[in-house]
Amino acid sequence: MGEERAGLDWLLLGRYALVVALCELIPIPLLDGWVENRVRRRMVRLITTRHGVALDDAQIALLADASGAGCMGCLWGILMWPVKKVLKTVLVVLQAKTITDRFSEVLHRALLTEEACELGLLPEKVEEVRRAMDEALAHVDTRPVERQLVGTLRDAKHELNGVVWESARVARERLRDRPAEALADAAEGDRLPQATELSRVLTATVKVSGLVPELVKWFHGELGLLQVEPKIAGLIEPEVVPSELPEPAAPALPMPVEDAVEVAPAEPEEEA
Repeated sequence: MGEERAGLDWLLLGRYALVVALCELIPIPLLDGWVENRVRRRMVRLITTRHGVALDDAQIALLADASGAGCMGCLWGILMWPVKKVLKTVLVVLQAKTITDRFSEVLHRALLTEEACELGLLPEKVEEVRRAMDEALAHVDTRPVERQLVGTLRDAKHELNGVVWESARVARERLRDRPAEALADAAEGDRLPQATELSRVLTATVKVSGLVPELVKWFHGELGLLQVEPKIAGLIEPEVVPSELPEPAAPALPMPVEDAVEVAPAEPEEEA
């Protein structure tokens, strides 16, 4: 019941993600990208409407359109179209992988849109939500093959890396060790004031195989919901050095010691 109220309709989300991924098969340049963006916008509008969030067309486009779209993307699509036609047989395997990767990316974007609605960030912070989505997908790999081969996070030196791993681990352990309590907390629909609390979307990503809970946590981090402790606590105050340094005083020289002269003891005078 909690997942239905949160809008996590897996059949609906999977259907839209599959349609977007299959747009790769459209053989007409520019038309594939145009249809893909229309389907993406339709998916985002359905998600936000189910949460009672009203967005205009410009906000929907900003939140939903594929990354890299624009004049350069259109030009690249036109230039690559004859190459794809010539190498159609050779590229069958690569095209199948592209469809799989696109399906995973769209499905995870839908989940992040659900999470943004749950957090109450829409419609006021559409730009921040889109930026956080792009940053999360840039650092957390959602491609199934790459995740199996090279792992989940791409940038091992990022400051959020350790926090994301630890938060996702806590979420998994909490759902595994105390499933009833975790699901009850997720069904309450509260906001996420702390990084360790489970939202309905995060609970779903932990429970469903193939989804990436680290992506949701990285999304939280980009939105400022995960606190990253600085490596050095406290303020660093620079040492103030005066411009004119006083000349050091010359060290005092030791007093010379004269040669000792042995003095014979005086003889006692004789009595008269």
